[in-house]
Amino acid sequence: DTEGHAPVAWSGVPLVAMGVPEYASLGRRIETRDGARATVRYVGSVDGQDGEWVGVEWDDPSRGKHDGSHDGKRYFECAATDLEPGALPASFVRAHKIRPSVTFAAAIRAKYLDGKGAIAKVPKTRGDDADADGDDG
Repeated sequence: DTEGHAPVAWSGVPLVAMGVPEYASLGRRIETRDGARATVRYVGSVDGQDGEWVGVEWDDPSRGKHDGSHDGKRYFECAATDLEPGALPASFVRAHKIRPSVTFAAAIRAKYLDGKGAIAKVPKTRGDDADADGDDG
């Protein structure tokens, strides 16, 4: 049960204690400064590298540099490699180079619904579900 607790990396250390923002927790959507979007698949250290890293699976698999492994060690799995063997849809990035992104549903709401109130109801016409007695009320 993790309710009320900070998200943790595989090492068990709270992410905020490691200097990685909470929005970079496993499974969350992020984007880079240039707008490329990805899903966080790993947070923690990478052998032979200094500091903490965020392992991501890019929405555009051609952007990646590996498949979730580095120097022969597997850090995370990518959904794209299951669909396309040999795909390299992943990268390790620094937390300061990413920001929170939005889910698809939130993007649709923002583009089409925010500030516009409820979806307008289409008025009934005589041919659409009109009462048998001819009264629309």
